[in-house]
Amino acid sequence: MGIYLNRIIFFLTLSGLAISFYLLYTYTASSPIVCLNSGCETVRASPYAYFFGVPLPAFGALMYVGIFVLSFLRTTLSKNQSGKIAKAILSFSFVGVAISAYLTYLEAFKIHAYCLWCVSSAVVISLIFLVSLFEVRRLDANSA
Repeated sequence: MGIYLNRIIFFLTLSGLAISFYLLYTYTASSPIVCLNSGCETVRASPYAYFFGVPLPAFGALMYVGIFVLSFLRTTLSKNQSGKIAKAILSFSFVGVAISAYLTYLEAFKIHAYCLWCVSSAVVISLIFLVSLFEVRRLDANSA
């Protein structure tokens, strides 16, 4: 079961990377964002789109790369080390969910527009969090 859950996390991470890299490209190339509404451009033009001058998608890409590497490493390590990495993935994804929740709050109450790419990334990291939470609980139950 664990290998399948890790594969789910791995493939979800690839989705998150694709979203983040696409958005990072559009931010840095100043190219239009393909979007179903005007919310993506509104969000990108907001003062919340950059943190210390760095586009937010860069931070998302770093988070997804980190989870991607951890997910890959889980397949190469011992069962004990694999459990520690599963907990690290849970921690990374928890931080990602918390940040995504805050950014979604900003979209709803400060920017008054939604970026569908950003919302998609929030869904992806939430799914990663839920799968990793299930995996850590499963590992804890098996070790008890």
